[in-house]
Amino acid sequence: MRTCTHCHTEKELWCFYFADKVTGRRRARCIACLSKCTRPVAEEGYKFCGKCHNEKLLTFFAIRPSRKSGRHSYCNDCRKLVNNKSRRLVTPDIFDIAFEEQGKRCAICLTTEPGGNGSWCFDHRHGCCPAGKACSKCRRGVLCHRCNLGLGYAKDDMSLLLAMASYLQKWEIKYVNKI
Repeated sequence: MRTCTHCHTEKELWCFYFADKVTGRRRARCIACLSKCTRPVAEEGYKFCGKCHNEKLLTFFAIRPSRKSGRHSYCNDCRKLVNNKSRRLVTPDIFDIAFEEQGKRCAICLTTEPGGNGSWCFDHRHGCCPAGKACSKCRRGVLCHRCNLGLGYAKDDMSLLLAMASYLQKWEIKYVNKI
């Protein structure tokens, strides 16, 4: 016999799911109580994030074919924060403050849309810390996906980025003169 922690009734052991089949340990709530605990149902094309509990468009959840819904259980922003928590020193509070300071826009192109997989990127100077880390000294700002990729492909090389800008400017001048 075991007492359910939710309904506080004493029931037979078979009324509880296994928590661990190897040790024989059972869950604290009975099967009936677990089946009553349902998640809120999102509208068509929307999904609830398991971390922030907000209802968001399906496009804000990465594709994961192994899941019943075909999407991750956390939205892209929460997934990024959870995945980066151990290797980057950017907490949600730090991210929110930085993003608020720049007017909730990309620090480079000033767009309000994150692009890519729907999540913003916290930019940092890659030469400062060991690979994959970001300390408080090398944080720069919040970027959209496109600007973050551009900086990444240029490897943060200012001379290369200036040469690219000069190249575009040269061809823009030639194009305008032909018209």
